Amino acid sequence: EDAVFSLTIPQFTMPADGWPLVLYGHGTNGNYRSFVNDGTAGDLTLVTLDNGQRVRMAVLSIDAVNHGPRRHEENWEQSWLDLDPHAYDADVLFFNPINPTAGRDNVLQGAADYFALIRWVESIDWSASTSVTGEEICFDPDKLYYMGHSQGSTTGVGFVAHEPAIQAAVFSGAGGVLIESLLAKKNPFDLPAALMLGLADPELMRHHPLLNLAQAYSEIADPVNHAQYVARYPQNANIAKHVYHTYGIGDSYTPDETQYGLVRALRLNQITNGHTPLAYVDEVLPPVTNNRYQRTLVTSLFEGVGSNDAHFVLFDDTLAERQYSHFLASAVANGDPTVVE
Repeated sequence: EDAVFSLTIPQFTMPADGWPLVLYGHGTNGNYRSFVNDGTAGDLTLVTLDNGQRVRMAVLSIDAVNHGPRRHEENWEQSWLDLDPHAYDADVLFFNPINPTAGRDNVLQGAADYFALIRWVESIDWSASTSVTGEEICFDPDKLYYMGHSQGSTTGVGFVAHEPAIQAAVFSGAGGVLIESLLAKKNPFDLPAALMLGLADPELMRHHPLLNLAQAYSEIADPVNHAQYVARYPQNANIAKHVYHTYGIGDSYTPDETQYGLVRALRLNQITNGHTPLAYVDEVLPPVTNNRYQRTLVTSLFEGVGSNDAHFVLFDDTLAERQYSHFLASAVANGDPTVVE
């Protein structure tokens, strides 16, 4: 399957070993240029660390599963559209409540996309004569990173857990444990309300047999089941990865219960910043470097900014923006990411 990609390159001289590169996974209803539109490309084009060192990174993204041309409009059935004009919207296609197999395997396909993408990245060596910039472009194989938002985090955890080339990852709007989503997710559609109606049960709880069946069916794709391999138990040729995770308090897309589940599964510490400590999660004071398993593993809690949902704190909160950009830039600079104040 073809996928559209977007690549941003800093307008500076390429480092001798090639550009550090961040692979970006966008959220539901985003696209291959979301990282440009949400400011990520601009944030990472030039990061000045607290010691004055300047770091520049390239960023690469593609249309996610069931987004852009990958929605395959040529296969749409008019009868479905007559019943529901939104039947083929990206969020419906990806989460696919009437096709549980697709809903589960779309997550796995999202991870598979990035295994293929990084193999392509490793082969890139564009000469000045073939590059669209008129300058040589290649990427430093020792400085490859991942950043995912929402759906891009859901698919990204499995990718990061099992991809040896990735050194560090940023997860935004990220959670796990499907059953918690089924019970609390309000956006992009109200899952609890739909389930209460569909199951004719106004008092849904996590012990409901059908919800547990759905959880069991999706276990292979649930991020919490891959999270332990990110840093605590790296498998085969993998190395333990560094992780910076933003936790949006009251996130209606990724409920707190799901974020908490992933924080525990990733073995993260909580940055002390005035918010209530998470149960069974140790707090650490910034700046933080290599706090667990000789890796930087933290979650930072934020409330939503203004009227915006807390799902988007990575892009809305200036401290979150500073922390994630410095996390990646310090990884580039010395291999040991630091989460700053």
